[in-house]
Amino acid sequence: MRILLYLSLFSVSVAFGAVEVENATFGFSDGYKTGTWVPLTVTVRSQDEPDVSTGELVVEVRNFTSDTPFERYATPLRLSPTGRQQKHFYVYCPKNATRLVIELVSTAPVESERLHTYNTNAFHEVLLPTPIARKDYLVLVLAPSGDKLKRFIDKRQLKVANGARVHVKYLPDSTSLLRDWIGYSPVDILVVRETFLTERNVSKAEQRALLDWVQRGGTLIMSGGGSFTALRGSFIEPFLPVELKGIEKTDALSDALYEQLGFHASDNNGILFERIVFAPKDGCETLIGTKEEIYVAKRNFGDGQILCLAFDYNALPFSEQKVGEAFWQHLLSESGKSPRHFADQYALSRQHEERIYKQFLSKMPTQVPLIKLLAVVLPVYLLIFGGFLLNFGRSKQKSSSYWIGSCLFILFSVCTIAVARNILPINMTADQLSVLSVYPERQRAHLQSFVSIRTAARTETTIEFPNGTFIRHQETELPQRIGTLMRDSG
Repeated sequence: MRILLYLSLFSVSVAFGAVEVENATFGFSDGYKTGTWVPLTVTVRSQDEPDVSTGELVVEVRNFTSDTPFERYATPLRLSPTGRQQKHFYVYCPKNATRLVIELVSTAPVESERLHTYNTNAFHEVLLPTPIARKDYLVLVLAPSGDKLKRFIDKRQLKVANGARVHVKYLPDSTSLLRDWIGYSPVDILVVRETFLTERNVSKAEQRALLDWVQRGGTLIMSGGGSFTALRGSFIEPFLPVELKGIEKTDALSDALYEQLGFHASDNNGILFERIVFAPKDGCETLIGTKEEIYVAKRNFGDGQILCLAFDYNALPFSEQKVGEAFWQHLLSESGKSPRHFADQYALSRQHEERIYKQFLSKMPTQVPLIKLLAVVLPVYLLIFGGFLLNFGRSKQKSSSYWIGSCLFILFSVCTIAVARNILPINMTADQLSVLSVYPERQRAHLQSFVSIRTAARTETTIEFPNGTFIRHQETELPQRIGTLMRDSG
């Protein structure tokens, strides 16, 4: 299945000025999964505009064949005459084929619209590759250039449990970290090597987003060895499964490595490497090594897990192809995905989506509203009774009066119903089913709610949600009316 990202910018221009999309990036270096939220970054530029441009940047997720919108997102936009802004969205990608339409809606006054024309050159279309299968592993790496993890994985097309493939994507640097945890939902594993994650380099929002993602089922792997100084003082250090006692240089590998990874002592050839000395904390689980020499440690963190390596996987002897393949094959197969990411039954929104929708549907009223009943029954009754009088009545004058009076009555009834529908308040009801997950390690909680809104007639309404709320519609075969998700973005 191919997903088409269709970018169409309707810009407002004066003379030769224009507002256009300069760049748009979707996912993690073309890596994303359907059925998840995916980050979308749009850079908008104003060129030679005489005045400040104001409006909304709108993103719509549409059906590829019918062009029916599934989701709609919008954020305010205000550009100086030569300004440039970067807007961040988190877009939910449905399971069926979709396309993304980006539109700039101007809020210029009506009087000034005569001076504006549409810029037909503001058109951008991107064909995205096939999304990653849900069972596969999406590994996101934050490391300096020269990292060899992708080489280990791609050279042999490494496969792990149940034939799942591993896909490695890279973040450019720590400034590319997301500010909302929902954007990491396609990612199964995040690997960090030789990157300083201090408060000076990573904002509070980015720290919170990363830790929230781990607690909701993500796997965080911290590389050691030469990364000792980067680990010390990072915001991750208090949550590591071990204490960092120091760093030592050695050329001896533990027998546990030979046994668990399946390579021989001769594979090391006496190469000197750096190893961080670990002291286990409460809840620490040794994955590779012994109590005296811990090479890989793990702790559960909410529904996710944090792994810490004592060595640098990018340095010899672990950077050798044979050793690296054996190590990552073992680690990803045994502890790559957390149970929440590994089993779909942990995601209520995927397993019980149809059941929840049918439950809400069963609560909808089945009785016909009185006003609709009268609108249908009354004209039928008048026509039948009037026909009876016309054929069997003795006085044609009374029959004519009846028909005239009936038509006037029907006209009056229709006008009354039309006025009532537009003036009288429309009854609206809502049901809610919520799942609350509490994470005591950081005194955080995650609330996932399913909301059903029903009304007796077609209507438009506005619902306010707190900051940090992400909304999507249930993926059902029945047609749905969509609303607009308004949110500020950086």
